[in-house]
Amino acid sequence: RLRRDAKLSAEALRTDQIDLLYLHRPDPKVEYEGMVRTLAGILDDGLARTAGISNANPDQIRLAHSILGDRLVAVQNQFSPGFLSSRPELELCGELGLAFVAWSPLGGYRRPLDEDAFAAFQRIADARGISRAQVILAW
Repeated sequence: RLRRDAKLSAEALRTDQIDLLYLHRPDPKVEYEGMVRTLAGILDDGLARTAGISNANPDQIRLAHSILGDRLVAVQNQFSPGFLSSRPELELCGELGLAFVAWSPLGGYRRPLDEDAFAAFQRIADARGISRAQVILAW
């Protein structure tokens, strides 16, 4: 399915090669290593130039890096001032030289922003005449 979806994406984008193809939400019914190896095959075939993974834990990041090498360039996990549990993944990405792409960096996924938890960001924003979102993204 991953290969089929990559081909459909390339067609939709009207390109022969996708610059960055993400394994977005791994299927828990499918072995992770098998999905990454399929992604490697897509890269080998030239359908995508580089790869990213999403919703990955440190073991999955290490596994993907061991299979894909320098062709793995990014990891996208949820991370914000209100959702810090991906800090180990963020730090591992730094060690491996991978881009860490924060998913929902403003902290508002699935529920309204907790105003009390973000009060310090609002105070900084007010003092500088900018939005709270700008302060959070700079954080």
